[in-house]
Amino acid sequence: MKNWKIWAGVGVSMLFFWLAFRNVKYRQIISSLERVDFRYLLLGIGLSMVSLYVRTMRWRYLLKPIKQIDTNRLFPVNVMGYMINNILPLRAGEFYRAYLIGRNEKISKTSAFATIVVERTFDGLTMLIFLLAGSFFFSFTEWSRRIFNIATVFFVGLLIFLFLVLRRESLSKGIFQKIIPLFPSPARPLLTGLFHSFLKGLRVLRYGKNMALIMILSILSWLCEAAIYYVVSVSFDLELPFYAPVVLVAIVNLGITIPSSPGYLGTFEFFCARTMNLFGILSSLSISYAILMHAVVFVPVTLLGLFFMWKEHFPFKELHFGKYSD
Repeated sequence: MKNWKIWAGVGVSMLFFWLAFRNVKYRQIISSLERVDFRYLLLGIGLSMVSLYVRTMRWRYLLKPIKQIDTNRLFPVNVMGYMINNILPLRAGEFYRAYLIGRNEKISKTSAFATIVVERTFDGLTMLIFLLAGSFFFSFTEWSRRIFNIATVFFVGLLIFLFLVLRRESLSKGIFQKIIPLFPSPARPLLTGLFHSFLKGLRVLRYGKNMALIMILSILSWLCEAAIYYVVSVSFDLELPFYAPVVLVAIVNLGITIPSSPGYLGTFEFFCARTMNLFGILSSLSISYAILMHAVVFVPVTLLGLFFMWKEHFPFKELHFGKYSD
């Protein structure tokens, strides 16, 4: 089947929807949502925009070794990338963010994509820091400890790999020269160019001061995101421990790395509700919270991304991988 990955993602979402909702009474969900003070959601949406802007500032520093780009020029591209992640499968927004900034700023799309790989690595490390901080105040359950262990191996391993690729550049190039003959001759010049462009995009890892700033901005952006979780809990009049929003944002964002349908449907609700259960919130209320929380982080950025796409005259017909080239 040509689109088996898409259907597999839909299957994963359906499985997690079933796991999340199987013991829930829908009347209780409606009742919980009816009691929400929706005024707090405006604050949550505002915090979402602040988080997005801080992430854009971080991307500016990641791109700095390639080209100096103003944060305000990067912001629409960043928002469109997140919007595309929400409406297309396989995290396509990461590729199109690189495509858009490459097209707009006349830089290598592969180099831009390398900065996004570094960005996502720092996101993962931030989630690990949050969980580690939270572990001083609560005990991991078996499933949450498994998430922490898997994420630690993956993101720490990825960071070490990227460092080695860049720091041992001559070794990396030597390995590449041994591998490249395995590919057809016509493809070798293109692959060689892509390889060198990718190395160029990793250059930020050479500068300790930039890396420290990127880590600080990563933590700040995700603290803004954690604040959204807190604000939504206040709208339900829930009393969560002070560390709960940090643990929530970490587990949910590690959980939604599991491939699923566009917008992380099912996986978001499952991991958000299960984490709320750790803090004594009952299933129906935790699911109501997860639904509203998902809407707050999903709807505004998607609508804003569509607005920027319209404003910049970016046609939907360009949203296919055939357009992605360096």
